[in-house]
Amino acid sequence: MPMAIDVVLPTEQEVTWPDLCPGCGERPCDNLLSVAHRRTSVAAWFWPILYLFGKRRAFEVPICSPCRRQQMRSRWLRFGAGVAIVVAVFWLIDPWLRNQIASRNLRRLTLLGIAVIALSPVIALYVCFPPAVDITVGKKTIAFEFARRDYADAFKAANRPRS
Repeated sequence: MPMAIDVVLPTEQEVTWPDLCPGCGERPCDNLLSVAHRRTSVAAWFWPILYLFGKRRAFEVPICSPCRRQQMRSRWLRFGAGVAIVVAVFWLIDPWLRNQIASRNLRRLTLLGIAVIALSPVIALYVCFPPAVDITVGKKTIAFEFARRDYADAFKAANRPRS
């Protein structure tokens, strides 16, 4: 089962991208794919508005045209499926739960649990079929996540610490 391969770099290190496409491993890369992430706390999981205030890091990754189209399509499909599932759960299940559970807090917690269970196929697809490139920003490091082992190795070699 393909899983993402992580390469961790310090935040202050300059990033060098290999001259390969992260999606297919071919050359040349004639387009750029923007990959961004905000460094936030765990609290942003419960209050998504906090994502707006995290420190944003963005990178322009060289990628070929067909892979860029596929990555953009995949990104929008995952986002759309997630939003559709959450909206459907709240729209369809909440009216029924209002008659079943009197406590507002218990009803919200139940809805959250149902939404997480309903999102599990989308999460599983994201884990089993990761995007070509993704990043996770920490306080002192940036984890670059790649779907292809050969690209991750080339990226690691291109960004080896210089002494």
